[in-house]
Amino acid sequence: MFKSSRVFLRAARQLQSLAQQGSRGAACGLHSAAAAGKFSSTRPVYGAGAAVLMVAGAAMLGFAPSVLADAPACLEREELSFIMIKPDGVQRGLISDIIARFERKGYKLVGIKVLVPTQALAAKHYAEHDGKPFFPKLVNFLSSGPVVAMVWEGKSVVKYGRTMIGATNPLASSPGTIRGDYGIDTGRNIIHGSDSVEALAAKHYAEHDGKPFFPKLVNFLSSGPVVAMVWEGKSVVKYGRTMIGATNPLASPPGTIRGDYGIDTGRNIIHGSDSVEVRGGPVVAMVWEGKSVVKYGRTMIGATNPLASPPGTIRGDYGIDTGRNIIHGSDSVESAQREIALWFKAEELADYTPSTAAWVYE
Repeated sequence: MFKSSRVFLRAARQLQSLAQQGSRGAACGLHSAAAAGKFSSTRPVYGAGAAVLMVAGAAMLGFAPSVLADAPACLEREELSFIMIKPDGVQRGLISDIIARFERKGYKLVGIKVLVPTQALAAKHYAEHDGKPFFPKLVNFLSSGPVVAMVWEGKSVVKYGRTMIGATNPLASSPGTIRGDYGIDTGRNIIHGSDSVEALAAKHYAEHDGKPFFPKLVNFLSSGPVVAMVWEGKSVVKYGRTMIGATNPLASPPGTIRGDYGIDTGRNIIHGSDSVEVRGGPVVAMVWEGKSVVKYGRTMIGATNPLASPPGTIRGDYGIDTGRNIIHGSDSVESAQREIALWFKAEELADYTPSTAAWVYE
C-alpha cells in the first residue's frame, strides 16, 4: 500500500524487479483510508505459493492485513466499511436479512466471520467510549455472545451503510432501516457500522493504540487516497520487504524504496505485509447446528448436478452445472465432523441459543 500517490510511479519502477524475479501483480487505485480488509478463513482456500504484499487491513475483529477476498486480477477497490451484527441480532436470527439488505444495495461482501469477542477485544473496539458511564455495559454486551464481523465494499459504503443501519437509538430510526425495523433500544440496537474512514484507519493501526504516535498514524492514513497492490511470486513477501527497506527511511539503504523516497518514519511511503498466506477465490465456510441438519441440509441443497435438482433447492434455483453448483454440504455426520475439524478450530464455534429454539424444539 502506497501512502502517497506522488511517488507511486517512481517507486513502481523499483517494484518492476519483482516481475523480473518471476512475480506477477497488480496496482490499483484505492480511494479509502484503511481500505483493504480480508476474509481470514481458518484454513487456506485454494492454491499454494501465492504471497500477498502491500495490503492494508480494514478491521480489527480478526481481519489481518494479509489476504484480499477477491479475484487475483487487478483489485480496484471501492470504499470499505466494517459492519458487525451484535449478539442480539445473531440470537434473533437476523443474519441473513441484514446480509441480504447490503447485497441488494449492490455492496460486495469481502470478509465475514463469526466469533465471540473477548472482553479485551470488545474494550478495544469501543476504546473511544472508555471512561464513560456506559462503557462497561457496552463491553459486557458485545462479549456476551457471538457476533458476525463483516467487511463490505462499495461506493460510499461507510456513509450510506450508516443510513441503512439507522440512528444509534432505534426509536429515532426510520422504518426501513435495520435498527428502525428490528432494534429495541440503544443497548439492543442489533448492528454496528463504521462511522468514518478515520475509524477504519484507527482499527488498522489498533496494535499501536495508546502509543504517542497513534493519532499521527491515523490522521495520516486517512488524509488522502492510497494505492493497494497484490503481488505474487516466489519469496515475494521476504524479498518485497527487502526492497521496501526499514520502517525508518534513514536506516534504509540506498536503492530501497524507503531509502530512496522516504522522509521519516511517519512518511515512509509504503506498507508491506510481513507474512505469507496462500490465496484463491473466496468462500464462506459455515457450521450449522440443528436436528437432522446434515440430512435435511442436503435436501435443501439439492443434487450435485443442478440439472437434477428440483426447483426450490439451492442448486436447483441457482446452480449452473456440476462444476458451478454453488454450495457444498457434508453428506454424513462423520464427514461433517471431519470437515468441521479441517476448517475450524473448536474455539471458533459459537455456542448460543437462538430466540426461536424454545418453540422450534419444544
